Amino acid sequence: MDTPDRLWNRDFTLICLGQLLMVMAFYAAMSTFTLFLEKHLGLSGPLLGILAACSIISAIFARPLAGHWLDTLGRRAVYLPAFCLFGALFFLYPTINGVLGIGALRLVHGMAWGTVIGAAGTTAVDLIPPSRRGEGIGWYGLFMVLAMAVGPACGLFVVESRGFDALFIAAGLVSLLGWLTVLRLHFPAVKLERRRFSVRRSLEKTALPVASATFFVTLSYGTLMNYAALYAKNELHASPTLFFSFFAAGTAASRLLGGKMYDRRGPRRILGISLLLLTLGLIFMALFKSPALFFASALLQGVGDGLCVPILMAMVNDMVPPEKRGGANATLMTFFESGIFCGVLITGALYDTTGWTFVFLLMAAFMVVAALLIRFRVLPHFERVRATRLGAELPEANIR
Repeated sequence: MDTPDRLWNRDFTLICLGQLLMVMAFYAAMSTFTLFLEKHLGLSGPLLGILAACSIISAIFARPLAGHWLDTLGRRAVYLPAFCLFGALFFLYPTINGVLGIGALRLVHGMAWGTVIGAAGTTAVDLIPPSRRGEGIGWYGLFMVLAMAVGPACGLFVVESRGFDALFIAAGLVSLLGWLTVLRLHFPAVKLERRRFSVRRSLEKTALPVASATFFVTLSYGTLMNYAALYAKNELHASPTLFFSFFAAGTAASRLLGGKMYDRRGPRRILGISLLLLTLGLIFMALFKSPALFFASALLQGVGDGLCVPILMAMVNDMVPPEKRGGANATLMTFFESGIFCGVLITGALYDTTGWTFVFLLMAAFMVVAALLIRFRVLPHFERVRATRLGAELPEANIR
């Protein structure tokens, strides 16, 4: 029999496995997409960045609607159809060659991704005991980290041995296997509120301070995930696979530590450490052109990301009741994806003209902005809101 504080039950295991397969397929395709555009369509600079970002911007627009659906239609009605669509769309890539067709497909695919990743995260939080929320989100995020490690490596291997068409077909098959896995989920009962959609109501105001800081954190994430392979091959003649492997290793090593520290001591100290590591990693990339230090920066940023992201997610979910959780997660992920999107566009516009050193220093400056927002706006807001909900779900020890 499951105890109230038991984390690893059947349903939490299934959603973690489904997430592993879905995100692995996504990162296998995303991490090689700029190479695909450069080699097969001969693109570079701003147009490359725009096409790479098409899926991100459509995911951004899908987030508020997905959050509304999650809180009004329920988790199952959103999660399972969006997951199936996300996997099926991979099979269309080998049939489309033109710039406009690829752009349109990326837009639709991004909408499916934005919907399914938000639905998966909200459902996972529903399945985690409140007293172990930080740890549970850390474990859930660890499966994403494993996918981030395996996905790019597998994607590059398939591209080099079989080509891009084989990559997209493989990504589709892996995604649909993940969908079959989560078909067996038992979704927790959540009170649903029937209301019409509006952008203003779909964005949860309580989550906005955390979400705004998240935007600045993920600017550099968009740069790394979309351009690290290009930078490694063209500038350093180093292995992109090793970069992603070091990044994922750092994230995996820190995910569970950060979540447990959050459950016991709150977010203040661990967020400061994570932002310092992320900033140092970007400065290393900007100032040193050594492959060894390039991989060291990947490790630093992986540790920083592993500490930071699950804590921001846990903070948002700790400030709202379950019936507002879909909207709160949609708000957070809208800003999360917006940061990635802007990072892709900024990098695409600048790396050809200003050089990579300027790009990485600019991303480090954005990380300092995030640190200032968290210190003077986010943490006071979190502590104030959680104080009003004290006793509802979490013990007082979490408000620090």
